[in-house]
Amino acid sequence: MNPANAITLFRILLLPILLAFLLTPGDLGGIWALILFGGLALSDYFDGVVARSLHLESKFGATFDHIADKLLVATALLGLLATKAISPWPVALILAREFLVLGLRILDAGEVGKILAAEGLGKAKTVSQLVAIGWLILGWPYGEGLLWIAVALTWVSAGDYWLRFQRAHPAEAAGSNE
Repeated sequence: MNPANAITLFRILLLPILLAFLLTPGDLGGIWALILFGGLALSDYFDGVVARSLHLESKFGATFDHIADKLLVATALLGLLATKAISPWPVALILAREFLVLGLRILDAGEVGKILAAEGLGKAKTVSQLVAIGWLILGWPYGEGLLWIAVALTWVSAGDYWLRFQRAHPAEAAGSNE
């Protein structure tokens, strides 16, 4: 296993600890949750840097990096939801988008042998989600408002993925079996 993929898998393995910190009452749990969440979010950047700089880019890495990103956001949102720090609607909308785009990526990989890459809107979506979640972990005011901004960007980026998928696979997007 190459170092970039090891970072990605390590990110996934630390998610139960993040959830435990999020569910720990009091400020200490929140501080540790924020530190771990921030570290996991930053490690997403570093595994990409390692992969590109050492020419270790792989289909496994590209696939599991996206899965690790989605699991990080889902774990944090579900932890915040369990503590009643947020309402269920933004969580449901964000998770629904993530599964939709994951499905498009699976279809894309199965047909063409490549994965629809994140572009500007996808990256903006991720940053908005991470900032909103960090804000919510801190318990600062307007956190759920920031999360709703992230929801909007999340669905705008889903539209972008859908349009790019349609251009690459017009028959599949139309529901044709041809």
